[in-house]
Amino acid sequence: MKALGIACGIVFWTLVLGTAFFYFFPGGGAEPVAILQIEPAPEPSADGAPPAEAQAPAPTDAAPALPPGFAVGPPDSPQAPAEPQGGA
Repeated sequence: MKALGIACGIVFWTLVLGTAFFYFFPGGGAEPVAILQIEPAPEPSADGAPPAEAQAPAPTDAAPALPPGFAVGPPDSPQAPAEPQGGA
């Protein structure tokens, strides 16, 4: 019974110290921590029209480069899954 108590204590303190480490050192390595800056929403004009910045942005022709098998948005038509390649 004493060994069970010691084992539980070791597990407990490992979790506590590990959580404290990740709390004070997020990222845990050479990678920088992401810092987000959120700008306040523009105030509406007196006549109720949305400000110029709030209107939809102009569409861009540049599509994001995604690896094969990934897509953004719903497909135009459902497609059947591709057959696996290679032989077994």
